[in-house]
Amino acid sequence: MTTKQKPLPQNIFERGISTDGEMAGPEILTYSLLSIGACLISDVQEKFYVELKPDIDHYCPNAMSVNKLGFERLKDEGVDPKQAITMFAEWSREVIDSQYDPLFVAYNVGFDWMFIQLCASKYGVRLPFGHKGFCSWSRFGKMNPLIYVLPHHALDDAIIQRHFFVDTAKECGLL
Repeated sequence: MTTKQKPLPQNIFERGISTDGEMAGPEILTYSLLSIGACLISDVQEKFYVELKPDIDHYCPNAMSVNKLGFERLKDEGVDPKQAITMFAEWSREVIDSQYDPLFVAYNVGFDWMFIQLCASKYGVRLPFGHKGFCSWSRFGKMNPLIYVLPHHALDDAIIQRHFFVDTAKECGLL
């Protein structure tokens, strides 16, 4: 029995921003957001990347071995978190046509969303996504498991996740 695919959110191709974050650990109140990578669903060449100075002074060694960002390096070279999240919010508003509200798209939207939103809230920055997000894993993961290897670099992961989303949506006849 074939089931018909539910339609994608309206104008997702025009307003979707594939987003990924790398963190110092798995818990939002215990570990810092360390980097944000993003690209447009409609144009992979339109991209954003920033590495943040940790605002919590500890990390999970396993997370740091996966993301390879270097906690001590980020303490010296990372962008101030308020400045970094402001840059991301402004970029997100600028790259999406003003007739649309940007849509946060991620392979595991709950995880990335909570770290990025907490950082914005902590520093009084309003992200343009409101409460809207789209999880490509929960929508497409079972029918087309991610066959790409994620390098755990936020921008590279956002681009790979964008390709996964677009390729799978096209296979399903949704784009």
